[in-house]
Amino acid sequence: MSEALRVGVIGAGIVGLSTALWLQRAGIRQVTLIDRAAPGSGTSFGNAGVFAEFSRVPYTSWKQLKQLPFALRDKTSPIAVRRNYLPNLWRYATEFARACTPSRFEAGCVALTQLQQTASDDTYTLVTMTGATSLVRDDGVLSLSSSAEGLERALAGHIGLRERLGAHAMRLNAADAAAMEPGIGPFHAGGVYYPDARFTLDPHALCVHYAEHFVSQGGQFLQAQIHTINASRDSCSLMADGRSHAFDHVIVCAGVEGARLSAGLGCRLPLVSERGYHLMLDGATVQLNRPVAWLEKSVYLTPMRGGIRAAGIAEFASPDEPPNEDLYTLLENDVATMLGKRVKVLSKWIGARPSTPDSLPIMGRVPGQPAVTLALGHGHLGLTFAAVTGRMVAESVVAGRDTVEMRPFTPARFS
Repeated sequence: MSEALRVGVIGAGIVGLSTALWLQRAGIRQVTLIDRAAPGSGTSFGNAGVFAEFSRVPYTSWKQLKQLPFALRDKTSPIAVRRNYLPNLWRYATEFARACTPSRFEAGCVALTQLQQTASDDTYTLVTMTGATSLVRDDGVLSLSSSAEGLERALAGHIGLRERLGAHAMRLNAADAAAMEPGIGPFHAGGVYYPDARFTLDPHALCVHYAEHFVSQGGQFLQAQIHTINASRDSCSLMADGRSHAFDHVIVCAGVEGARLSAGLGCRLPLVSERGYHLMLDGATVQLNRPVAWLEKSVYLTPMRGGIRAAGIAEFASPDEPPNEDLYTLLENDVATMLGKRVKVLSKWIGARPSTPDSLPIMGRVPGQPAVTLALGHGHLGLTFAAVTGRMVAESVVAGRDTVEMRPFTPARFS
């Protein structure tokens, strides 16, 4: 019986927490959440706070591939690569190119749209169950372009494709956008409004709510560093800080660190560290009603409890490298353009997104290791897809096999 299973979940970010909650909801009583840090204090701490229900298009396309060399040479581009990280990117780059073929790109669109079918409802289930409704707002997301030409290209490109895949986008001219968000400067020529998108006022507090509910329902939290996973067909043992912990099933939700753990099981993933930067800004002089994005720069300004969060940058670098101060400066300059003024920076943060070359998360059992499931690699969409990932993985644990719903996300696609 699944109720008697001992399940370990490695990683206490938003994906791991969501998975642990869905396991409990499925009737599994012995669930242990394991992380070297406190729940929600890693990458999940610093995201833009957007539940991006409109994200249905992979980054992989021949157009993106052709533009990448120019973006990397442009000092004002939000994309950067540390030279010492280049050896880690060769397989990622090869798989990225493979994913740019029309058939793979179309399959990626279908897979992401499939996840979006229940992502919002699954998130709402967890938010209400954990008493976190005050942390989530339903005021939509505004995405602006700095030129009329850029907006037209976006409407004809990825925004139009999002609409065809089911996303609701309302076109706005510059005056309409300014009326909606008067605190934004006149840098834009209009954009689109996604009315169905949500955002959280505090991603870390949301994780804390999830963790507290998990423990209140009998879940165990073990703060420890997992060194290795030893798996047989029907059980696993985890070595954590010199001690062994036995489970019937283990789910790896540990982001970039999860790639190291899966490699120890013979499953080598082309998953890389794509670091994001954020600035917390003094919100006393800025009035925002919802997240506002700059299309060309991929920068989000999100109103949160502690001020305005400016989030952006995609820096391919080791998670433990020191921050690149030039990228903080770039983000500050972009924020000044968006707001039409400089705003006091209260704090800075950096975190490593676990990114896959085909823009799809990894969900499913490790090939040849039926007692270990992977649930990682969500890139920019960890918050958006955490709940639907947790539900799908929990259902697969109860079923004793990966479900049909998980097939597009299997780790075996990189074998």
